[in-house]
Amino acid sequence: MALSRGPTVRVAHTKNLPERLQAAEKLLGIVRTRFDKIGKTFTEMIKVNLNRERLSEYFQLVFPDPSDPDNERAFKRVREDRLLAEYFFDQGKGNRTKSVEGTLWAAYNGIAELIDHRQTQYGDNQRLKSVWFGSGYYVKARAFRVAEEKLSSWLN
Repeated sequence: MALSRGPTVRVAHTKNLPERLQAAEKLLGIVRTRFDKIGKTFTEMIKVNLNRERLSEYFQLVFPDPSDPDNERAFKRVREDRLLAEYFFDQGKGNRTKSVEGTLWAAYNGIAELIDHRQTQYGDNQRLKSVWFGSGYYVKARAFRVAEEKLSSWLN
């Protein structure tokens, strides 16, 4: 039986290899720092319990009212998004776990679940593009940004 040594990396011989390795190390450090910050934010989000008033405020900031007061279709979409996000806050995957239930993390996770699993008329390929690069991504980024903004005032 052969022992596995783990993944291997091939490095092309080049004059500037030390500089390229240094640049890669710097980039990985930046990624690691950002990842650690996000992880810390998620941990803090679990510490914030939300009552229905705060939950409503959070959803209104993430799903703001349309700027055109005559656009009934857009208002309907926002109302549906808020209701579905609230449903996922209460019933979403993992949100009924004791340590997560009723927290800011559950609210954020509910929004992410709503966005990630929303069916579109354009099919799964377009849905995935939206989730990772399009309007779905921007909603999740706004949800995270709003959560970060609310953390300090709601933690107390």
